[in-house]
Amino acid sequence: MPKSNRAVLIVSGGMDSCVLAHYYAAAGFHLHLLSFNYGQKHVKELNYAERYIADLRARYNQLEIAHDTVDLPIARLLSNSDSALINPERKMPHGHYTDDSMKATVVPYRNPNMLLQAATVAWNEHASVVAYAAHQGDYAQYPDCRKIFVDAFNNLLAISMEGRR
Repeated sequence: MPKSNRAVLIVSGGMDSCVLAHYYAAAGFHLHLLSFNYGQKHVKELNYAERYIADLRARYNQLEIAHDTVDLPIARLLSNSDSALINPERKMPHGHYTDDSMKATVVPYRNPNMLLQAATVAWNEHASVVAYAAHQGDYAQYPDCRKIFVDAFNNLLAISMEGRR
């Protein structure tokens, strides 16, 4: 299979990234899945990722499916963050997502950090796709889940590599 049929995907243990991984596997892409430990309280999501990746490998056994967990020092670098997701002094919101509960879990620069790592892996592997699962419900509170962010990030990658895709 040509290297252009490779995708590097950011995956957590959540439903959105599970669907993303199945989408690209069903489309015949060889996958390099990246999970991140950035000091988040709900690190158990990494265990859930391992579980659905095992299922993914069984279902799409004709594809190469690699998985790595990358440590990022985001929580350490944002030690004074207001984010309940990475600040041990803040309580995590529970129950149904609301604008306020979502706002309490914003981690500044989380997605750009993860995407830059994924783009680096994609460059090394000559992958044609880098993706993460941001959905419409994330749009209101998470600036790095908006189309304008994705377009700007793609532009940053093109400029930093002198327009090479």
